[in-house]
Amino acid sequence: MVGGDDQRKRLVEDLTRSYSGEPKVIPIVGMGVIGKTTLANEFYNDACICSHFDVCAWATVSQQHNLKEILLSLLRSTKDEKVFTGSEAEAELADMLQKSLKCKRYLIILNDMWKGEAWDAVRLCFPIENKGSGILLTTRNTEVARCAGTENLFLQMGFMDQDDSWNLFKSAAFAN
Repeated sequence: MVGGDDQRKRLVEDLTRSYSGEPKVIPIVGMGVIGKTTLANEFYNDACICSHFDVCAWATVSQQHNLKEILLSLLRSTKDEKVFTGSEAEAELADMLQKSLKCKRYLIILNDMWKGEAWDAVRLCFPIENKGSGILLTTRNTEVARCAGTENLFLQMGFMDQDDSWNLFKSAAFAN
């Protein structure tokens, strides 16, 4: 990833700073193809971030969200020993997810959330007593970010400056 060092640093601090209470929800907001998913993926695969959390899970929500698919994706990401067939009911999957996260510090990535209804459908699956847990969600919709986000934790992705744009172009055009 090119540029965004300040945003990454702030996100790391927000996610790993000691915190008591409900999980922190940090929306990453910006127009399409600006790097929200890339930034979230960088955190999801970062060894330091992953070692800070007991469980890391990822789900892509998309414009036509399907709660059952979101829950299955999160459950499969938790690396739980159980095999999920997809024949389970939504309520059963939600209960399994909550139990698998209970008493653990977790990081959940909800990628590409378009509607507040998707957040409302999935947010109750996350235990609220966990101290230090975090939820990152990427969205194009500032209203979704406002509804979902923890107060004062909001990352607005902007355009790259000329130097970062040039560095990105060079890295893509001249891989070596």
